[in-house]
Amino acid sequence: FAPYLVTAGERLEHLDRVGIVLENCRRFRKPDSKLVITVPNAFSVRGLLHVLRGYEKVAPDHVAYYSYSNVRELVERNGFRLERVNWYRYSPARKPIDRLVDAALSPLLWAWPQLSEGLIAECGLAEPEE
Repeated sequence: FAPYLVTAGERLEHLDRVGIVLENCRRFRKPDSKLVITVPNAFSVRGLLHVLRGYEKVAPDHVAYYSYSNVRELVERNGFRLERVNWYRYSPARKPIDRLVDAALSPLLWAWPQLSEGLIAECGLAEPEE
């Protein structure tokens, strides 16, 4: 049988008590299954550009941003190990000005993907403590 794949896509940033959710994910998993988390990146260059323009562009129901270090600490505190991280960008822009910004940011994000809009964390169960 293939391992389970448990996803928490764009959910953690909405929750007040994230640790409880991760504890329950761990409790109901098979040892070889994976947990995949996607979250907005605290260090997104797009977010910084909005702040420099005088406002924070964020969904009204978000209560957190996450960085690589925050995600690693969060999953490790809750019985997982961070196995892999990838970065993602939002869908292609529709407005001409947004396409222009995308074109300007592309080389920067290619060189430093850690400045992308979000991160994807693939986690396995942590080794049990002896």
